[in-house]
Amino acid sequence: MKISIFIFSLFVLGISFGQSKKEQIEMLSSQIDSLNRVLQTEKNLGIEKTATISDLNSKVLNLEAQLSKLNVELDNSKEKSDKTKGDIKSLQNQIKIKADSIIIVRNEIEKIQSSTSENKSNQNIVQKEYKSIKYKSQIWMAENLDVATFKNGDPIQEVKTVAEWKKAGLSKQPAWCYYDNDPKNGEKYGKLYNWYAVNDPRGLAPEGWRISTDEDWLTLGENLGGDEQAGYYLKSTTGWDDDGNGVNSIGFNSIPSGFRLNDGLFYSLNSKAYYWTSTINSNGPWTEFFKNNPSKAWCRYIAGLMPDIFPKNDLKEMGFAVRCVK
Repeated sequence: MKISIFIFSLFVLGISFGQSKKEQIEMLSSQIDSLNRVLQTEKNLGIEKTATISDLNSKVLNLEAQLSKLNVELDNSKEKSDKTKGDIKSLQNQIKIKADSIIIVRNEIEKIQSSTSENKSNQNIVQKEYKSIKYKSQIWMAENLDVATFKNGDPIQEVKTVAEWKKAGLSKQPAWCYYDNDPKNGEKYGKLYNWYAVNDPRGLAPEGWRISTDEDWLTLGENLGGDEQAGYYLKSTTGWDDDGNGVNSIGFNSIPSGFRLNDGLFYSLNSKAYYWTSTINSNGPWTEFFKNNPSKAWCRYIAGLMPDIFPKNDLKEMGFAVRCVK
């Protein structure tokens, strides 16, 4: 028998005025117990249909109203004998027990409704399709990351003012911004993130991608003949100041997106591109010059007037672009 038919059959009888208060309470008690059983069936089967849960919720509200009405009638009873007073007290205790149990039922329904709403919200997240390039063994994004939520749908805080950017860094809170807080820059360069957004366990990278590592960048540089010249092949053919453009030979399209300092100020739009990695402790050959530091994480940057990809470990409060790999 379908659940909806089962629920309907529980409530069609109603409560006649000819019944004694005890009989009314017993019927309400039976209905509340039935509600509990139906609710547990819903949970065990994983059925969280809005119509079914809404129906259950309306029954709960109806039963609460009937219990409350019974309680008022008992309070207003004119029968004052000791025996009657004892009976009334007993009936009111039964009402209280059932009222407490129905609160539990309502709380369970609210949890299911909340969970269902959250799941629907997450399902409605539209994931941007990113351009990508395959070069030898790697598949890279061919544009900067541009997400405002983590993979699970939780929002990432957009931070605009200098004071707010400093506060987010000091409190180790994930944050993003547009260069100069200008959405038009976002259309071209994507977003700048602090490292706490990059490293958040909820996942910054979209489904099917991951944040590039220090080793990913090392491999990319080696595939292009070494870090000393790889930047020239990665840079876009336009947009770099002082004729610092590259040849974009593999379609990576590194654009000069600038960066945001830990103090909240913006620098180097059109002249530098900084990219976070997910690496804290590198084993790269440059670590003898840039020691691993728990307050810092590894990044790469490309400068307009030079052909290199430069390794660097920098403060986690900085705002850099992000590239992902498959």
